[in-house]
Amino acid sequence: MTMTEADQRPAKPKKAASRLTALLVNSAKTAPGLYGDGGNGLYLNVRASGSRAWAFRYRHRGTGKLREMGLGTAGPNGVPLQDARDRAAALKADLRAGIDPIDAKRAVPVLEAPVAKKTFGVFALQDWLPAYAKGFKNPRSEREVRRVLELHAKTLFPMALDSITKTDVLADLTPIWSTKPKTARELRAKIETILQAATPDHRQGENPARWRGNLEATFGRDSKAKRKLRIRKHPAVPYDELPAVVRALRERHTEADTSVNLALEFLILTAGRTNEIRSMAPAEVDFAKKVWTVPAERMKNSEPHTVPLAPRAVEILKVVLKPNRPWVFEGLQKDSNDEIKPMGHNAMSHALKAVAPGYTPHGLRSSFRDWAGDETEFAREVVEHALAHTLGNESEKAYRRGKAVERRRPLMEAWADFLDGRNASVSRTT
Repeated sequence: MTMTEADQRPAKPKKAASRLTALLVNSAKTAPGLYGDGGNGLYLNVRASGSRAWAFRYRHRGTGKLREMGLGTAGPNGVPLQDARDRAAALKADLRAGIDPIDAKRAVPVLEAPVAKKTFGVFALQDWLPAYAKGFKNPRSEREVRRVLELHAKTLFPMALDSITKTDVLADLTPIWSTKPKTARELRAKIETILQAATPDHRQGENPARWRGNLEATFGRDSKAKRKLRIRKHPAVPYDELPAVVRALRERHTEADTSVNLALEFLILTAGRTNEIRSMAPAEVDFAKKVWTVPAERMKNSEPHTVPLAPRAVEILKVVLKPNRPWVFEGLQKDSNDEIKPMGHNAMSHALKAVAPGYTPHGLRSSFRDWAGDETEFAREVVEHALAHTLGNESEKAYRRGKAVERRRPLMEAWADFLDGRNASVSRTT
């Protein structure tokens, strides 16, 4: 470092008949002062505090002004005497070559440490996913995306974003393209989205995960028949078997220690979705009007959905609903000190498997739709509204919103009668 005139030092160097010695440099008894090393420009600066440092003193060739350059600390733990002499000799050689040491040092640019490039894994999980997940209604969705990326994008995870090529993308996609086609296609779409989000801040150029005109040529375009096969179907119980399924659920409930069988029956009665039922709160139920209103944040179409309740659905709610509790259908608690949680995500799946193996709770919505289409004459839009499907433009939806609930009540009551075995079919034109 360069020593300035503000540094405390004697006005004149002490005379030295001979060169410095290691004893003088390291001794605690050396008096404060500036000690020369026999005229080679090297000086030992001993301060009043006892600290000491090396300095190289010379005169500027153009102005003749005395200049001083620090060469580091001296003393027992500092730069050794011989190393300081070698450094001073090199500086003297620079002076002879016309190079001023201080000017040369100032002319050298300070190089900034290179910024570490962001990897695909860090960007995907820390930057992209939190923003992308804001559109999810179910917290499980974010965990699932994270799991798929961590499990199937192992080649890309440690790579810098700007170094990823088509070959790298194929290294992750090819092993699962045929064995796990749905996962592979979803993974490709996620990789493309992530790399696009990283452009232009962390990468430039074409997106190596782009399908059209890129990976499409590698994997080939699927036929319409193949695309249909990839669409996951939820197995639906034939509707004519549902009365027997409901009877079995009621019989199992008499011996069960949870309300899972009643929850599944309520799902069938309302043609609802699993998450709508399991996360149901007591405040959503209006017994006076016999309706259940699902808030928009729990609906697939992000719109509140009001369900008219048939008498049997009301009866179930009066059995399970407890005042001052967070959930209508609660999960099983091991003891009274456990946190109250909603019914488990797979609880109703297990309950249905016990009475109708091979089917899914979501498929029961298809059972309801098939029954309504085959056995009744209710208007299509009434049935679709019962399933919370979006129909029409904004004006039509606003017009129907106020009247749709009571138009659907006869449909849901007819459905409940059918499940109860009281009517094999219904013919209405509501």
